[in-house]
Amino acid sequence: MRIFSRDLKRVGGTQPPPPRLTRLEEKVDKVIEDLESRLGHMNTILQRVERLEELEKANKNLTDEIEDLKRQLREVKVENEELKKNSKENRETIAKESKNWKKTQEGNKVSFTDIVKQQLKEHTEDSVIKVMRQKENIVRDLADKKKCIIILGMEEKHNTDRTTRIKEENEKVSQLLESVQEDEPGIMKQIEEKFRLGKYSTDKTRPIKIKFKSQTTAENILSKTGKLATSEQYKKIWIKREMNKEEREEEKQKRLEAKTKNENRTESEKERFYWRVVNMKLRKFDIQKKNIRETENTMEVAEN
Repeated sequence: MRIFSRDLKRVGGTQPPPPRLTRLEEKVDKVIEDLESRLGHMNTILQRVERLEELEKANKNLTDEIEDLKRQLREVKVENEELKKNSKENRETIAKESKNWKKTQEGNKVSFTDIVKQQLKEHTEDSVIKVMRQKENIVRDLADKKKCIIILGMEEKHNTDRTTRIKEENEKVSQLLESVQEDEPGIMKQIEEKFRLGKYSTDKTRPIKIKFKSQTTAENILSKTGKLATSEQYKKIWIKREMNKEEREEEKQKRLEAKTKNENRTESEKERFYWRVVNMKLRKFDIQKKNIRETENTMEVAEN
């Protein structure tokens, strides 16, 4: 605008412009200044509008984000409500299952206790029956042992024919028992069983075990075995009752004691008495009173 005013001055030449034109020029300049001011204000307004538009756009984006967050929050709340509901149902289910499990465990505990009691009862009954059977066997064995005697030192014929050998042996046993039990000539009829102990061999003499039908017969035989010491025929033969391992050990100790006592006798004592084991008892025999002499061979057989 100002350029336009200067051009008018050049057109008029060097002459001063008329007053009217001057006023017009001033008005034009004023209008131009006003327009320029308005243009600057408009630019400022445009810049503010642009900033507002940007702010509005940012605000819209922020609003959209807030709405999206609200939506997500609502979804989380719904899921949380579902989780609470499921958690409650799960707790109720767990409580119910726990109750049922405890009930089952109590039932199993009772059943297990009953089983243990039953097993203990059966085991106790079996143990009692076993002990009773053992006791019965012990009593039976003890009763059988009291019916038995053992003959030591009787010569064993080594005949190859077993029947002949047994027949000859029966005759010798019969003669031996009848010499002891003089008042019972039919003593062989009282025998329930008779056999040699151990495996047959030609280089040794096995003991003979005899089981009588009654304990009385065996005890009568044992009570009269002292007669063998006075018999030249049977002085090397020894008759004693059947014993278990403990009894044999006890008798062995008593025989050793008797042997020691006999060895420690003085010469005068040897003529008057001797010691001997009879029925598991260490007894002192008066030689002069009973007129009994026991040879060294008899003592050796007793120790074996």
